Amino acid sequence: MIDAKNTAVQNALRLNNQVAAEKASAEIAVTKASGIARAKIIEAEAEARANELKQKTLTPMLIQQQWIAKWDGSLPTTQLGTSSATMIQLPIK
Repeated sequence: MIDAKNTAVQNALRLNNQVAAEKASAEIAVTKASGIARAKIIEAEAEARANELKQKTLTPMLIQQQWIAKWDGSLPTTQLGTSSATMIQLPIK
């Protein structure tokens, strides 16, 4: 009878420890997820702020200057008019 009581107490303690460990694991997972979410929000806010600042500095003159700096000097090799069609009719067999 004493052995049965000891076994029951040990099982109860083991289950209590297991429950505490599971709660701790869940709390760790929630804390990690919360940290990751906050980091993503901070990163998104920083990117949005950077885009706002870039947008304020863009002017038509700056865009034209960048376009000229990137141009390699070659003209287009093909030109289509407004009414030109690019479809080719294939023969039916």
